[in-house]
Amino acid sequence: MRGLTSQEAQKRLVEYGPNALPEKPSEPLWQRFLRQFQSPLIYILLFALAVDLGLWLYEGAHGLPLEALAILAILILNATLGTLQEKRSEEALRRLKALAEPMAWVLRDGRFQHLPSREIVPGDVVRLEAGDRIPADGVLLEASGVLVDESLLTGESVPVEKRVRDEVFSGTLLVRGRALMEVSRTGLRSAMGRIAGLLAEMEEEKTPLERRLEAFGHRVARWVMGLAAALVALGFLAEGFSAQVLLFAVALAVAAVPEGLPAVLTLALALGVERMARRKAVVRRLSAVEALGSVTVIATDKTGTLTENRMEVQKVVGPDPQRALLAMVLCNDADLETGAGDPLELGLLRYAARHLNVQQVRHEHPRLSERPFDSAWKYMRVTTPEGSFLKGAPEALIPRLALSPEDKASLLEQAEAYAKEGFRVLALAHGEGEREEGLSFLGFVLLLDPPRPEVPEAVAKVLKAGVRVVMVTGDHPATALAIARQVGIPAEVVATGDEIGELSDEELLEVDVFARVKPEDKLRIVEAFRKAGEVVAMTGDGINDAPALKRADVGVAMGQRGSEVSREVADLVLLDDNFATIVAAIEEGRSIYENIQKFIRFLFSTNLSEVLV
Repeated sequence: MRGLTSQEAQKRLVEYGPNALPEKPSEPLWQRFLRQFQSPLIYILLFALAVDLGLWLYEGAHGLPLEALAILAILILNATLGTLQEKRSEEALRRLKALAEPMAWVLRDGRFQHLPSREIVPGDVVRLEAGDRIPADGVLLEASGVLVDESLLTGESVPVEKRVRDEVFSGTLLVRGRALMEVSRTGLRSAMGRIAGLLAEMEEEKTPLERRLEAFGHRVARWVMGLAAALVALGFLAEGFSAQVLLFAVALAVAAVPEGLPAVLTLALALGVERMARRKAVVRRLSAVEALGSVTVIATDKTGTLTENRMEVQKVVGPDPQRALLAMVLCNDADLETGAGDPLELGLLRYAARHLNVQQVRHEHPRLSERPFDSAWKYMRVTTPEGSFLKGAPEALIPRLALSPEDKASLLEQAEAYAKEGFRVLALAHGEGEREEGLSFLGFVLLLDPPRPEVPEAVAKVLKAGVRVVMVTGDHPATALAIARQVGIPAEVVATGDEIGELSDEELLEVDVFARVKPEDKLRIVEAFRKAGEVVAMTGDGINDAPALKRADVGVAMGQRGSEVSREVADLVLLDDNFATIVAAIEEGRSIYENIQKFIRFLFSTNLSEVLV
């Protein structure tokens, strides 16, 4: 196997383009500055400024136009504050993104070369090892004990076993084994690229604050312009054309318009952003801080957001717990010290290490022979001087036990009952010498992806504040329901991805836990809640969460564990991946919203007195 030549790779790079998602060009500073003027209230102030300057020039430009200069100062201050805050947030995200350019071992000109991932083209052969992020879509040419974590793409917390000729996808993680992959799709054609393409077709949504201010601005503009026009008409009827009448109408318009509102809004939101930054949250859009205060529904991902994204043993149940611990250590290829290996096997070792010395046990029980795990037989065997230890799926090991058919059926029912409670169930067995039949049963190991410790308190706070929490995950319904109840989400109704298509929008609103969902299901869920008048915050870290993050009123992405795609479209990025930070953001948003309401009431009371005077 020689791979592509450098010339052929260069030709394909020109044909297919780089293996990277197209980056949105940064908005020029002047364009960003001008965008701050897009508001009906600002339009009235600009109109008043133009009329005031026009009349000043018409009357011979005597003295300084103080009213015009005051309006201009307010407009420039507001636009400058908004522009600077957006720029700072963008720079913080750019620093996060520029941690390191991904590299890959690619077979070129007959030898493996360490190349930037963006230079990979279809037809390249890439070498993958445990811990590598898969750089493009492809097919496995060689696979040795390969397990791939696809949680960023599918939401599934359990790694998937892959064999020769199986397809693997860009953005997923090789957690165990070694492989050679032939690249089939890169850039926008890859799994990650297709989701990015779906995002490009979606329009940017306005936040609740932006929508309310727009409606409020239109109402104020209509009243103010109507009142000014009526005054001008009455003045012209009484006195004929007069600059004084026009000036009076403009003065009335400026007095009626809360000209301080844009500046105070921007300042209040900018201060909120500063406080959020101190709590490890980067706000990408100023108005998103207030939008968090208006949130009525949080649609949260499970894997890695509510949970730690690692399998942990909850308990071991069975007739021989001591030997079960030995099986967990000996029938295991992971290394606890380096953290290398299958996440599930590492979870077994972490549990066993609390009860015995892992290194000492392995030293005292050397391996004589083994049968590695394979999905064809669904178990693993390791033979030591103490006999054979086996671990595997209950349905694969229980038929091999030296028990009566009734006892075997009873054990299978137990395993099924544990699975319905949301556990991942492993069976452990032992046999004398090197054997795989006539075994003695040691016990069941019950594993869960545990909730993050801060989540139950955060969920309780959010529920107390009147915000509904629903779970949206790609995981098994029983697992999702178990975690929902552990973290305190009131979960009664569960719907799977297959059922979502058959439910009406009204029926979707009754669901508390959505399981086995696809990216398009997440979009529909967010849209159904928004259609019902809810203000939706969507949290997530995966590539598969990105379209729904963009469509939600507030998209919240994880900064450390989150995919680049999800961070790009989010309104809020949590640098410490802490779910509890969302609670702080909601509190911050509500306080800002109350301050804005108080200020509008104050402004209108003073402006009304000005108009009456």
